[in-house]
Amino acid sequence: ENNKKNRYKNILPYDSTRVVLRKSAKYSDYINANFIDGYSQLHKFIATQGPLTRTSEDFWRMVWEQESLIIVMLANVMEDGKAKCAKYWPEVGKSCSYGGYNVETVEEKNYGSYILRTIHLEEIGNEYASVLRKIQHFQYIRWPDHGVPLITSSLIRMHNKVNDEYEDLVKDKAFPIIVHCSAGAGRTGTYIGFDILCDEMQSKNQVNVYRAVLNMRNQRMDMVQSMKQYVLLHKLLSECHELGSTAFKPSELHERIAQHTMLLKEFDNLNLILPMITSSKFAIQHSNKPVNKDINILPYDHSRVLITTNEKEEAPYLNASFISEYMVNESTIVAQDPLPINVDVFWRAVVDNNVNIIVMLSQPGNGETQDTCLPYYPQENGSSEKYGEISVTQMEECTKQGYVQRKLQVVISTKLLIMQVMITHLQCVFWKESLKPDDMRNLLNLIAVVGHLRTEHGSVLIHCCDGAGRSGVFCALNNLIQRLRAEDEIDVFRTVKDLRDMRPQMVRSFDNYMTCYKGLAEFRSSFDTYANV
Repeated sequence: ENNKKNRYKNILPYDSTRVVLRKSAKYSDYINANFIDGYSQLHKFIATQGPLTRTSEDFWRMVWEQESLIIVMLANVMEDGKAKCAKYWPEVGKSCSYGGYNVETVEEKNYGSYILRTIHLEEIGNEYASVLRKIQHFQYIRWPDHGVPLITSSLIRMHNKVNDEYEDLVKDKAFPIIVHCSAGAGRTGTYIGFDILCDEMQSKNQVNVYRAVLNMRNQRMDMVQSMKQYVLLHKLLSECHELGSTAFKPSELHERIAQHTMLLKEFDNLNLILPMITSSKFAIQHSNKPVNKDINILPYDHSRVLITTNEKEEAPYLNASFISEYMVNESTIVAQDPLPINVDVFWRAVVDNNVNIIVMLSQPGNGETQDTCLPYYPQENGSSEKYGEISVTQMEECTKQGYVQRKLQVVISTKLLIMQVMITHLQCVFWKESLKPDDMRNLLNLIAVVGHLRTEHGSVLIHCCDGAGRSGVFCALNNLIQRLRAEDEIDVFRTVKDLRDMRPQMVRSFDNYMTCYKGLAEFRSSFDTYANV
């Protein structure tokens, strides 16, 4: 009977630490969950599997009986087309009964990489002693099963938020934080291990990762399942130790901008800790070297843009990377300007990756100098150009404040198919060298325009001469503004660091870095104008 309640046959709770539910004629005392000790607190956590539909009632029984007020979910309901966890909570504004408990989701806030829900939990049929409990439900949505998040800042940020809530709530009465992923072992073990080791680092100024993981595995099997997760644990700890807290309130922005020496040191600190994965083997292949403008800016293998390969050709290559936005995961592409020898590959990347907006941040030219971009699209209204199997026609062009907007019809014609898509092309005309105040307003306006035009299912491609300097500033400012609006908090350092975890040298120079700060200051002073970014 209990075996049916296990999501995976090979992840079972030890008897010595398992959570024992109250037994009744209707319910057994079994749930696939174990108590895990914190650094200095017994039973600080419960590590459990992602509930099955048939065990959702048991899950809420456990939440009620253990008087838990915080749930940390590290999985998505579906991942790669496979069910990883039942959706054991109702939609916002709805309520649902699970056995003897009523569950109502009263609020949901999206913080990009994680979602925070406020859930009301109430025991049914106990009108004389009815107590309504407020549960904080944190769901981290960018952690692949058996893998690791490619960027770390949002996970650290959520962990800090969980701890703030816990420290506030635990003053009244101690309770275990319930943590689960799908199996309740890999991601769950990494998260709990990070918390334990953060406390140890704060207490002793040293950590023993091996011992911490071993102790967790003595309480629940397979905690921290993979080498990648074990390495992630080290990276999270080293970042917290070396980088500290870099977030600040918007009211402190102007004061920080004035501290030139401090910001210069902050910029230099971006090189303290490298991304976890830095392999660029594909980019440095001999056949790909001629299309790299700068040997220091090569796309990492894990985030490079893929292009469909024909049977008789080598895999096409474009110096371009996927990056994550604050609210959208990996639907933005950053690329260097196309070169005369690979314009056809550029357009194939556009079509293959469902790009519907192109943002050109470099100045038009012959493409032979470092800071100009050759015309890779037809220059006159109604004219067409053919790039390999792709035909591009300029349908319309209009000049706006700080940019030129074009509608490009792209047709790909092969033996197997004919496909037509419409692309919005936005060419920045104000960014020549350093940005003047009017230019800064134009940049913010361009970011807002992209936000308005982008669709749910399309990608945005941003390019400049090196695919790092101006493109990095554009992406960083976009992410900073989104976070400022969602959290009323600023962290320029972490925002740039996250971009560099996906593509080398993003926000390349200190001047670029200062542009991020000054752009935010301009955004705040003109908040009403750009309120819809």
